[in-house]
Amino acid sequence: MKKSFVLPFVFTVILFIIFHSNAHTQTWTTQEGQITFFSEAPLENIDATSKKLVSVLNTRNRQVASRVAINTFQFRNGLMQEHFNDNYMESDKYPLANLRAQIVEDIDFTKNGKHKVTLEGTMEMRDIEKEMTIPGTIEIKDGKILATSEFIVKLEDHDIKVPRMLTRNIAEEILVTVKIEYKPHNQ
Repeated sequence: MKKSFVLPFVFTVILFIIFHSNAHTQTWTTQEGQITFFSEAPLENIDATSKKLVSVLNTRNRQVASRVAINTFQFRNGLMQEHFNDNYMESDKYPLANLRAQIVEDIDFTKNGKHKVTLEGTMEMRDIEKEMTIPGTIEIKDGKILATSEFIVKLEDHDIKVPRMLTRNIAEEILVTVKIEYKPHNQ
């Protein structure tokens, strides 16, 4: 009789400890966030994706830090990828794009729900920092935090030069889409 009581009790205590510790985890991370950019121009559309966005979210102070290596963006066309890295982004000289931001809204990260959020912070690309306000959505669901966002980056804000003869091929404003699934830091 004692065995039948002890096993479920121990299991319940273990589950409580796991869920309780996850609910109060302050640092959430990912090494595999997805970031895509899209350039819509009269002569051609250009898009590329990296699935190597690294991001940290501190739920206590609502701070976010994200970083992507420029050379991890994959294009449909190898020549586009080469031109992107060598001519426009100079990824050997400027290998990373960084974002440091604060979530403006106060969110209870311990409860399931979907929240519209605003990030205010600084994006650094090509050694140029630009203050940004970025809209997004955070969904807390069953012990996971999902973050999505779409925002515009202007080439001129980061001194990205497009040769005059290619201005009909590359847009001056680039749509950036981010999708992140955060997990508790030590998992």
